[in-house]
Amino acid sequence: MKKQIISAVMALALVLTGCSQGKKDDRAERTQYKANIKVGTVEKAGDLLTVEGEEEITFKNYSKDTWDSIVLRDYNPSNLAEEKANEDGGYHTAITGITQDGKDVMFHEEQDPSIVTATLANAVKPGKTGKVTVKFSLKIPKGSCRQSYSFVDKNSEKPEDIVIALGPFLPTLPVYENGGWAKGDYFPYGECFYTKCSDYDVHMEVPEGFEACATGTDKHNDDGSYDFKATNVRDFSVMTGKNLGVFEENVEGVSVKVWYYGNNEEVKKAAKETMLPASVNSIKIYNDYFGKYAYEDLDVVLCSYAFGGMESPAFVRINDDYAIQSEDMTEEQREHHMIETIVHEIGHEWFYSAVGNDQYNEAWLDEAFATLASMIYYEKAGDASHDPASTGSMWKNTWKQSGSLKVDLPYSEYEKAGTMEFPAEFRYTCTVYSGGASFLYELRKTMGEDDFKALVQEWYSSNQNKEVTTKQFLELVVKKAGKEKVNGLLNTYFSKENIPA
Repeated sequence: MKKQIISAVMALALVLTGCSQGKKDDRAERTQYKANIKVGTVEKAGDLLTVEGEEEITFKNYSKDTWDSIVLRDYNPSNLAEEKANEDGGYHTAITGITQDGKDVMFHEEQDPSIVTATLANAVKPGKTGKVTVKFSLKIPKGSCRQSYSFVDKNSEKPEDIVIALGPFLPTLPVYENGGWAKGDYFPYGECFYTKCSDYDVHMEVPEGFEACATGTDKHNDDGSYDFKATNVRDFSVMTGKNLGVFEENVEGVSVKVWYYGNNEEVKKAAKETMLPASVNSIKIYNDYFGKYAYEDLDVVLCSYAFGGMESPAFVRINDDYAIQSEDMTEEQREHHMIETIVHEIGHEWFYSAVGNDQYNEAWLDEAFATLASMIYYEKAGDASHDPASTGSMWKNTWKQSGSLKVDLPYSEYEKAGTMEFPAEFRYTCTVYSGGASFLYELRKTMGEDDFKALVQEWYSSNQNKEVTTKQFLELVVKKAGKEKVNGLLNTYFSKENIPA
């Protein structure tokens, strides 16, 4: 996730001197999500919009434990609380019912309402398959969070001009490991998403005249509805609305689509002249540096968003503020923010989407790699205004001035370290993004360009569609570089328990 807070961190650093169609096809092992969704609209701006859905989840127990219960992540209540932070009132799970084999399943939300525990009617033993049906009713606010709606014209609030963007919104199973389900708390400044690659088959009814794009391949039906299919992906996102335009270009077998507001010439120009080239070049550069992109397509979507951008497999959101000239930014600044956000979020297609990790407990494993990817993009694109040495120095200074915390900590530890001068979100961002990227930059210098590139290519190719840990990566680093050569770096940036003996 690329946040506006990053820009603030960079400024602070100067002062102080965030698979559809994956290759591997093992359908029987992957969770299957089959959903029917109906998207509503609003009569006036400010009303909560409703998305009704029913979802069939077929899952295999891949653990050694019998599953008497399962956990579902439902981010709708946390999103509402985030969007309506200044309003009183509690927000509760959007799940309205769960059944298994025709029997009602008891469920309850935990202290974090995005975590829902369901006691199964029939336990699922190791190696066996279970199936549940989940009904839900999402309440979508006007705003700019992961689940929200806005308008194509910021000076208009006509219902016909609405655009609805839904980040991970379907109830999903988190990873089960070490005897329990992943339950990282939802927080606004990063991600707690941690899922295995799964398959999605989503039928979506949209208001009349609405267009839609989403994770995976799409079929626009004669009745106006859509069918989306996505294979080997970690989550599912969608955008729908009227007056959407799209530019498309094929690059190295990947269909890159840039979606924009079709009735705005300024936005159209930014999409064609900035978004599309940056997206296409990202695929080329990262294909060469990390390994081949895991999917057949990539949707890069302009929409309202509180931060810079948001990653999802084969689908990334970009803040539409970067497409419109304003008094707050010069044309040069606007273009810079847009490109920086695009190349960071597309970097996540390799690290988080293809190579997965626990985004709450070990966020550096995707955020630091995506941050490094941005530097590599500028370097390989021949952009002399982004000097790698200066960038590496800035990352290190930012990390040091924020406390030199270990980069492999869970978000809860950055919360504990928060102060008035450096709140938790700054500690987290300065450490996970800048500190993690500083380590990778230093490692690159230590190993040399060719050996480092070989290292990240092996890391990517051997872990595609899997979930990884810090310890696994450091073991590979030691194997390839030698313990003596990197021991100082490892002890500087990482917790002792993750450093190979």
